[in-house]
Amino acid sequence: MPDTLRTASVFLIDTLSSLYLFILMLRVMLAFVRANYFNPLTQFTVKLTHRIVGPMHQKIPNVGNVETASVLLIFIIELVKFFLVTNISMHAPSVAALSVLAISDMLALILQILTYAIVLQVILSFVQPF
Repeated sequence: MPDTLRTASVFLIDTLSSLYLFILMLRVMLAFVRANYFNPLTQFTVKLTHRIVGPMHQKIPNVGNVETASVLLIFIIELVKFFLVTNISMHAPSVAALSVLAISDMLALILQILTYAIVLQVILSFVQPF
């Protein structure tokens, strides 16, 4: 595979999976804090992710406030993403290495969402309601 095509395919896989993983993690975090279901942001995330997460919810119950079906789906998508990227870039790593990469990327995604939430809160704090 030419280097340009390899780079483009890695970029495409990483970008598309990261966008969907961001929405899934946002769904998990909104459910964890028990956000209002009728909030437009919550409705947006539920509608984008319900087609895949919905059937999993019937088989995998929630644990407290944590949507375990969504967390499991995030982990699976992370594993597939890293498997595809490493197979395109080089040889296939072990399952343990892929699992460590997936868990660390999940934690980085949580920190990224929290950072965006703090920045958004700071920006909104400058706008005073009338």
